Amino acid sequence: MLDCNVMAGDQRDDVDRVTEENKRLQSLLEERDKRIHNLEFKLQQLMVDTRTTSEENATLKRALSALTASASSTSTNAPASSTAKETKK
Repeated sequence: MLDCNVMAGDQRDDVDRVTEENKRLQSLLEERDKRIHNLEFKLQQLMVDTRTTSEENATLKRALSALTASASSTSTNAPASSTAKETKK
């Protein structure tokens, strides 16, 4: 009879240990899932930021190209117009 009580006590201890371990593991899984969710959210934000930066970069390149083309045509025309002014004098 004593052996049965000892075994029942040991089994309860085992069940308690297993239950606590399951709770600990469940907590670790929940924490990991939260970290994964946060990383996915950050990744999504970075993708949006990258897309926005790429669009801004393309806009700036077009503006720079237009300014460069405008400056080229102005500098090409500038000597001709100054030469015309000098001949009028």
